[in-house]
This record gives sequence, structure tokens and C-alpha cells, in this order.
Amino acid sequence: IGCWEAVPKKMGTALGPVSYAARTPVPKDYILRGTGVHGPENGEVMKLVLWNRLKQRRPQRTGCDLAELQEFYRMEVAIVWWMFGLCFMMAPLNWWGKKYR
Repeated sequence: IGCWEAVPKKMGTALGPVSYAARTPVPKDYILRGTGVHGPENGEVMKLVLWNRLKQRRPQRTGCDLAELQEFYRMEVAIVWWMFGLCFMMAPLNWWGKKYR
């Protein structure tokens, strides 16, 4: 994860190292789609990029079923009530008791 995979083994004519050597020359009246920054269109480049994206896919989040979330939020609510109890019950009792030391 986080780096490009090695070029896959050739699967028929689908994937392989990108080369402009086997391409036919671009005709003069050809209208280029896109900016042309990376040279003339090459379907092999697109196939290789899509292959790398597929290989870099990260696993989706797990543990999001209803039972796990209910357990998580049950703990969250328990912690919040504990803190409310400390702040609004125990702290005033402590401050009141400090007067009579």
C-alpha cells in the first residue's frame, strides 16, 4: 500500500509494459482528446493506471455492524454519564465539604 505495483505479467494483449514502439503513427487530422501533456493518447497507459489503482485499493472499514456500534455507543454514553456525575454531583459535595475541614 502506498506505492505503485510492479508491472503485471502480460495477460494476452490487455496488460504489459507501456511502449510507443508498437503504435501506429498518429494521423495528421487526428483531434486529440484532453491536454496532450503526456503525449498522444495511449490506451495501454490507461489500462496500466487502472491496474495500479485496483492493486492499491485499501480495505474498507470493518466492524460497522449494528451490534458493534451499539456496544461502542453504550460505552460512550456510560463515560459521559460518569463525567456528569463527577462534575455535577461529586464536585459540589467536595466543595461543600471543604468548608468544614
